[in-house]
Amino acid sequence: MLGEYRALTQNPLLFLEQKGQSKADIIPIKIGFETLYLLNNADHVKSVFVGNDPNFVKGRYYRRITPLLGGGLFTLEGEEWRRQRHIAQPFFGGEHFRAFAPMIGHSGQQTIQIIKTHLADGANGEGRSDLDLLNFFSAIALMIAVHVFFGLKVRFDDSVQLAQDLSDILRFLEGRLWSPIPLPLWVPTKDNQHFNQRNRHFHRFLDQQIDQRLGGEGDDQGALLLDAILGANGLSASDRAENPDTRRKTTRAQLLSILIAAFETSALSMLWSLILLKQNPAIEAQMRAEADAVLNAEELTTAHINQLEISKRVYQESMRLYPPGWCFSRELEKPHQFGETHLSAGKTVVLCAYNIHRNPLYWEHPTRFYPDHFTSENSAKRPRHAYFPFAGGRHACLGARFAMLEGPYLLSLILKNFEIDIEEADKIKPIAATTLRPDRPVRAHFALRP
Repeated sequence: MLGEYRALTQNPLLFLEQKGQSKADIIPIKIGFETLYLLNNADHVKSVFVGNDPNFVKGRYYRRITPLLGGGLFTLEGEEWRRQRHIAQPFFGGEHFRAFAPMIGHSGQQTIQIIKTHLADGANGEGRSDLDLLNFFSAIALMIAVHVFFGLKVRFDDSVQLAQDLSDILRFLEGRLWSPIPLPLWVPTKDNQHFNQRNRHFHRFLDQQIDQRLGGEGDDQGALLLDAILGANGLSASDRAENPDTRRKTTRAQLLSILIAAFETSALSMLWSLILLKQNPAIEAQMRAEADAVLNAEELTTAHINQLEISKRVYQESMRLYPPGWCFSRELEKPHQFGETHLSAGKTVVLCAYNIHRNPLYWEHPTRFYPDHFTSENSAKRPRHAYFPFAGGRHACLGARFAMLEGPYLLSLILKNFEIDIEEADKIKPIAATTLRPDRPVRAHFALRP
């Protein structure tokens, strides 16, 4: 009766990787009374993302977590999704996009200072100190997102706790996605109580951000994404957090979706990039030399980041091997033909970036860290949808261009300032849930470069 449910939930990455080794373009997966269809061909991925996109919706698995996250872009469909997307989209292009660079530059210098302070406070006799790299990058990514999108500042120590709250919320949601019978939140299980506590704490933080902005605090008053969301939802300074109505709840859900998209995916991409660099010291040396040559200006611009060509390719390649959003599903609203396979309405297709990104049909070195996959010449040789770390179509990640500014720059700046050793870097493996995380804490030892 369970079909392949147990194998899928015990080790989803291994299960789907083994399925993807089939020569078939579409692979059925039996889960209980339902059959999912794994797309194993870049052309089929394209057919979901391009042209037929309105026919593919997020579907029942996302509906399981919608009541917990509220109505944000992460879970919505239909008119409300279009309304929220219309509000947010202008802030990821044009003049707004060009304004990201100096803000990221400021945050990068703050990141370097945080590491230096940590070194001074906790360094051993050799002038070295260590950090839990995922916790560190998660806190930094959350700080940057709050500054860039909300115009407000969060202390690093506070961001560490907030990032942990958000991470715990996501882990709870993962459990509900896979659970055969998710229990209501009012059932006093240990997991439910922990989630409710973390969720309340993070909602208090979001309310503080809303109230601070409505009270005129922060940078570029009236010009940032949070301001547009507040205006579109009709919130004003008289709308207080202690009496939340639908408008405030909708606003919180929108902000939560933005931070979910901005923090863990960025943190994991930087983490895997550093792990891969430590496994490939020659490429690390090239990237450090590039950083030394490029990152010398007082104020960062997009032109500087565009010169970080090696860093950009390293970041793209890390997302090829370890895409944070490694797998997701879509449900058919109408029948669809995939090559010779006809699927009826209501069927669910699975798009696994981890598999397509390692398919030897599209990649010269499928399982090897090879940043030159992303030279202009090599990129032109493969189908566009053989690579989709930011999903695609109308639901493509709004922050993709922002991520390609933030990640390569921060990695380069860190390498420019520090020597880094990662404990047992060669032994770290991915484990899969909603994102690809390392299978153990990643301890990194930092030392100032001479």
